[in-house]
Amino acid sequence: MIHQFFQVLGILGIRFTLVPDHAIHFLDLMTWWTDENLLAVDTSGLDAAWLPARRSGNLEVSGVIKASYSGGTVGLLSAGLPASRGIPAGSASPTCMWISGAGFHWDVTDPFSELRGLAVGSDGSEICGRIELQSERTAPLVDGLLATGTCGLTDLPTSIVEHRILLRGLLDHWRIVVDEYADRVPIT
Repeated sequence: MIHQFFQVLGILGIRFTLVPDHAIHFLDLMTWWTDENLLAVDTSGLDAAWLPARRSGNLEVSGVIKASYSGGTVGLLSAGLPASRGIPAGSASPTCMWISGAGFHWDVTDPFSELRGLAVGSDGSEICGRIELQSERTAPLVDGLLATGTCGLTDLPTSIVEHRILLRGLLDHWRIVVDEYADRVPIT
């Protein structure tokens, strides 16, 4: 199984933020890829300042989230601040991704490019690829659902658990840096 080989999965981006839609997609990817369950997120590496999001009235955050999984895999999600004022947080995709395990390392540049991404292994091997456009992805996804009743996505109970873990971590961070009595975080 693939999950026996992973030790660390990471994602990095500038103007890419972690709340919550970006982060949950990566946490879900790691669950799917490793066949491990998300146990906890450590949000102590997030920045204290929350930033205006593209969606009015909502905020995003930069910094690092560390995710711990049931088989020992660690996920590191790292997001930098926008390059200048006036550029909304979360306005760009991650710029690189890496995957490490016992005896191997892969660096992936432009992992979410619709044109061309590149993965380079520690042995020098290369894999080129791109993210499918939604228009290319939807029909096969629906066809699979209709034919088999499944689609390879995380099931709803697992997704709910992942969302709760992430949202609890973000709320705990918000309570430390903004409002210790808050019962929600202004995110989309």
